[in-house]
Amino acid sequence: MTEDIEAQFGNDRSEVQDLKKRVQFLENFILRQHPYYWDDLESRHENIISRLESLDSKISEISSCCSENSDAMQFMVSAGGRSSAIADLRGFTAYAGELIIIDPYFLSGDRSNARHDAEELLKVLNAKRKKLTKVHIIYDPAGGETRGRVKQIITQFDAENVKVTKKGTSKIHDRIWIADKQRAKLVGNSIGGLGEKKLSFILDLPQSDLEKLLNFLDTEQSLLGEDLRKYL
Repeated sequence: MTEDIEAQFGNDRSEVQDLKKRVQFLENFILRQHPYYWDDLESRHENIISRLESLDSKISEISSCCSENSDAMQFMVSAGGRSSAIADLRGFTAYAGELIIIDPYFLSGDRSNARHDAEELLKVLNAKRKKLTKVHIIYDPAGGETRGRVKQIITQFDAENVKVTKKGTSKIHDRIWIADKQRAKLVGNSIGGLGEKKLSFILDLPQSDLEKLLNFLDTEQSLLGEDLRKYL
């Protein structure tokens, strides 16, 4: 997969280089055949060249990043592949002491499934190993909160001595799991729907992106949290 991506980046850079040559040819043609038009076109020409050079530089930067992270885990979760997806997340959380779960709709959902979902989450987080001590949930308040769901999460995690906190924000779209503020995964679906009916991906988040994300969370004070026990 990495080789395919690198090949595509190589093709993209070749196309940009070709465009730059064509623009340069056009410049030479106008200067030779219609020099009286050049004063009007020069600033636009320079702008086009500048943008192409910027694009070429960005493609090169992204390509280099992908090469550096070629060993990153890239896992496609097909419909019906729930057990494999859960195993992957269990491996990710196996030795985590603190977990941040960013999921806009984590606290919403069908109340009738709340107990089952909470128990599933405990299994995924390896909570019974007693290593995990805190789970911080970052969600979107616009997605709503199901009181019964929140209560079940608290009940199940209290039994394992895991503290649960939450903070709402509407500024994050994706689902991201962060272990000990050192490792992170982009999780393409909610824990309840992962590997059920729709294809999704679980991807390692590059370290540079994780650092930026943590800085953003600190700026937004999302890491401060709010104790969920007020719901009991």
